[in-house]
Amino acid sequence: MLYDREIQSIEYIPYQPKNIQKIALAEHPVEYAFKYADRKVFDQILASSPGCDDVLIVRDGLLRDTTIANIAFLENGRWITPLKPLLEGTTRQRLIDEGFLTPKNIHQENIGQYDGFALMNAMIGFKIIDPIWVNI
Repeated sequence: MLYDREIQSIEYIPYQPKNIQKIALAEHPVEYAFKYADRKVFDQILASSPGCDDVLIVRDGLLRDTTIANIAFLENGRWITPLKPLLEGTTRQRLIDEGFLTPKNIHQENIGQYDGFALMNAMIGFKIIDPIWVNI
């Protein structure tokens, strides 16, 4: 659906989930408080890490989101999610409201200390994966 104050158009596109195995980390100043149809900046970020399935965006030393999803890490039996993600996604917010996720600053240098990792968005739900980290 494309909208501003009113719906501009509705389009149905078959969804093909990506198989995420290799994730690179990349520092980038991208701002993405609202969902946009133009995703060129994310395509460029992903293209900067050939051979990777997705990129975890870092800003000011803090982990934010990947190019396609919000993120969560398992810390001492609790799932945490960035306090300041790129986009405050609906699945992320629902899981916060339910008490499943706790927002917290997640520093890049601590990435190896967590017991699990998950991606989440409205299309994939909450998906725990075991990625191969690149550029840590």
